[in-house]
Amino acid sequence: MAAEDTLRHFLQTVSMQEQAKVQELVRNVKADFFAARSEDARVRLVHDFMEAIHDRLRKTK
Repeated sequence: MAAEDTLRHFLQTVSMQEQAKVQELVRNVKADFFAARSEDARVRLVHDFMEAIHDRLRKTK
């Protein structure tokens, strides 16, 4: 549950304009997130996703 809350909170902090730039990543992580079998796997997925978003948005600025 913590991973889901973290993902939801993180997505709320990303502006609509930024979400448009990373829409495919968001779609992919949501699909992978619900397919993950354990909370540990979800936590790793969310962590990797957050790093990927930060990297992608840093490159576009």
